[in-house]
Amino acid sequence: MNTFDYQVVSDLKNELEAKKAEYLNLLQTLIVKPDKSSGYYPSSAQSKLYAVEGKIKMLASSLGIDDNNWCKNEKDKILQQYYVDNSAKKKKIYIAAGIGAVAVIIALIIFINYLSSLGDMQRFEERIQSGDNFVSTGKLSNAIDSYTEAYKDYDGFKSSTYKQNAFAKISATTDKIIDNADDDNSTLYIALQIVNNLQTLNLEKDEQKIITEKANIINSEIEKRVTKGHNTLIGNISANRGKLDEDSKKLLNELLLLSPDDYWLNFIKNKENE
Repeated sequence: MNTFDYQVVSDLKNELEAKKAEYLNLLQTLIVKPDKSSGYYPSSAQSKLYAVEGKIKMLASSLGIDDNNWCKNEKDKILQQYYVDNSAKKKKIYIAAGIGAVAVIIALIIFINYLSSLGDMQRFEERIQSGDNFVSTGKLSNAIDSYTEAYKDYDGFKSSTYKQNAFAKISATTDKIIDNADDDNSTLYIALQIVNNLQTLNLEKDEQKIITEKANIINSEIEKRVTKGHNTLIGNISANRGKLDEDSKKLLNELLLLSPDDYWLNFIKNKENE
């Protein structure tokens, strides 16, 4: 390796380490840590992380380093650090002493539960309204964040009903994002991240099934785009004397984010960097 090549490799390594340090800092500073539930990254944070992830992958690829799962592993470590298990959360029990009639006791418990939940109910409604406002202005990812906060943090009066209402809005808004990803790989990647985040919630069985079905739809679309992308990239290489033009380079990087382990995409990327 001559002095020039050594300097280039050294510069790339330094830049890679700098981007990794930036990514680790973003993981720590962008995570939302609710008081009563697990930490998560809102869509605004996902967009910032997405940009740095792409740079890390390109730098690692240029150096011939297999770092495809580094970003995911580091993100999982942080999420695990702020994971809260609510499965064993104690239910509120109210005992009305001195009242003989069971029916009166039950009614009193329900009434007390209602009164104690007024604050939670107000916060729930505010978050739902915020989500609705985001939907009306086309900010669907922000709407998902608001609806998800409403779903995760509510544990008051008629909890099941409230959560069902929040989930219905989460589901409908996720469908809109998936529809908007018809011709946009970046939006499809965001949709993938959203359903992956939703799968980490403590969902009911039927809700988990719905999110899994959406994930399957997204993954199926990713497979189609990757297969189509193979042909597009190969054709572009053939038409440009063995190299990709700028549009095809962009397509390659987008597809690698959607399918980082795809053999042919990585093969083309490696050849492009030679």
